[in-house]
Amino acid sequence: MNLPSDLDCTFLAVIVGSPAHGYEISRGFSSRDPEILKIGEGQLYPALKKLEESGWVQAEWVSD
Repeated sequence: MNLPSDLDCTFLAVIVGSPAHGYEISRGFSSRDPEILKIGEGQLYPALKKLEESGWVQAEWVSD
């Protein structure tokens, strides 16, 4: 298992303790520091997929 990067650790800090949708995770980043943490969908979903593949998170991918 690979160790998570700083960005991965930040994602884990945002989602720890409860399930969250991508939008909720994005809001979790902006609520911490809107000037520094600007995460777009282009970074959000690939990072979550990487964490899932590494075994750090469990995800359910749903498309509407």
